[in-house]
Amino acid sequence: MSNNMSAVEMLATAKAVAEKNVKAARVAMDPGTYPVDVTVRLSGAVTIAEDTDKASTSSLVSEAFLILALKMSGCTRERSVQIIEGLASEFVGSADRDAAKAARDAAVAEFDTDGSIQALFAGLKARMPRTPVKGAVKFVGEVEVIESATSAVKAA
Repeated sequence: MSNNMSAVEMLATAKAVAEKNVKAARVAMDPGTYPVDVTVRLSGAVTIAEDTDKASTSSLVSEAFLILALKMSGCTRERSVQIIEGLASEFVGSADRDAAKAARDAAVAEFDTDGSIQALFAGLKARMPRTPVKGAVKFVGEVEVIESATSAVKAA
């Protein structure tokens, strides 16, 4: 199978079938393999925004960072495991995510009363390299089914 579509045609096709339409269509289908044979005409315009960058969102408190912080604070491996398990049971996996976040934020504020630790992390995040972001792609136009031999019957 070859793909003889240009880059703009591929983008238009992908964007014409918006994610929300794909999700709605998926709900109506059972798992399986379905044969497809359809000819579609797209007419409209593709707009591609300028590339930008954004502040890095990776958490500085990665597993390695947390383990090193516990080690440098004098915790044994056994005590570190107890601390991490305690944090997990108190602040992770709750059905009420908002309540868990509020409890975590309150515990941080109680420890970091002047905000200096959070300010330190903010400074570290600001020094991290920015993450490049490709410009958004939009398709505005019409999608017309020219011919369809597709059925909603699964392949045997």
